[in-house]
Amino acid sequence: MIKDQQRLLIMPNQKVQNNFLIWNNKFHLKRGHLVLNVGRTSNTLIEFEEETSPETQLDLTNLNMNVYLNTEIDDKWNLILGHQNMFQKNRNSKLASDQLMPDANINDIGIYSIINFNFDSWGAQAGLRIDNRSIEAFNIQPDNHTIERTYDAFNYSIGVSRAMNSSDFRISVSNTFRAPHLSELLTEGVHHGTMRYEIGDPDLKIEKATQLDVLYEFISDHIGIVINPYINHINNYIYLNPEDSLVDDIPVYRYSQTGIARLSGGDFGLHYHPHFAHNLHFESNISVIKGEDQFGQPIPLIPQNKVNTNIRIEFDRDKMISLDNIVLEHIYSTLQDRVVKNETQSKAYNLINMGVNLKLKGKVDGSIGFGVKNLLNESYMDHLSRLKAYDINNAGINYYVQLAIKLSKPLKNKPE
Repeated sequence: MIKDQQRLLIMPNQKVQNNFLIWNNKFHLKRGHLVLNVGRTSNTLIEFEEETSPETQLDLTNLNMNVYLNTEIDDKWNLILGHQNMFQKNRNSKLASDQLMPDANINDIGIYSIINFNFDSWGAQAGLRIDNRSIEAFNIQPDNHTIERTYDAFNYSIGVSRAMNSSDFRISVSNTFRAPHLSELLTEGVHHGTMRYEIGDPDLKIEKATQLDVLYEFISDHIGIVINPYINHINNYIYLNPEDSLVDDIPVYRYSQTGIARLSGGDFGLHYHPHFAHNLHFESNISVIKGEDQFGQPIPLIPQNKVNTNIRIEFDRDKMISLDNIVLEHIYSTLQDRVVKNETQSKAYNLINMGVNLKLKGKVDGSIGFGVKNLLNESYMDHLSRLKAYDINNAGINYYVQLAIKLSKPLKNKPE
């Protein structure tokens, strides 16, 4: 919760209040367990353009329930049956002069089943799921009309894995869905966090996606390799499309839909520590993604490909305050020139970060870390940065100090 603070607030500004109430339960049964989780969250967002009255004020309430039964059929088969439900209520305050999204009630209901099979080094998993989302929005400006939408989906997944002596292999195919969000359907106004005037489309259809995912992992005493390519075929892909127009000098983005979109790429990792220096670790991770429509043309707001490499030296010292590790990190982001009309390209950039971590041991366990980010003060702008519309670079050289304290310790068994 953010309350009144002793600071001078300039306009525009926001006030945010969050409240969480969560109740988790686990009941142990003869051949499995039953889990019941219930939660309530509330969020109030108030935006001020002037000091007198709020420009917008949204009150969002969520009620969530998740219940599932996990049962062991025998030593090879395991079955999970579950139900999920969410009710969401969004209300605009009458004190606000404007509304970004209308008042609405959203109800999600889903039931699912997952079966697992394990035999020797082989494993398999299959799942089925049925979902329903209903949306009722009312008091929609400017004429206070009402709309109702219902979305139904049937999804499946199947995967096979094999664990070998020093490697693991997994392949899976999954079919998923995503119903349009309320903001994608009905928003119309300035999103100050992104400097965009966003316009929704009440006729958006449900997204349906089928993904093929392959994972190969090799681990030995001194080297680890991860290869994880994927391809995702999406029907009715929803995206923000930049338009060649302005509202009050703010660029307009409209939620749009393409018939087919393909997202392909992969994550690849290498971890090496030599035999002669077990405390020296070299890690490199590559993330690659390409997005295009059914005509082979790019789709907007696809992140840059990145290479993250770090060298870490670990220390094994048993003192009250001791040096834990030193890390040197290099991040390289490639040029993003596959953009749509009215979307700007993003240049490649290099970042170097350095950090030192200390370990605390004794009556209080924890860690102290300090370091510097963007050591060479690189001037850069990430392709998905929310500050890009303002033509503001990401942070230059900056320093940090962090402290982590463990507030709990493992319980000790009392002697009988």
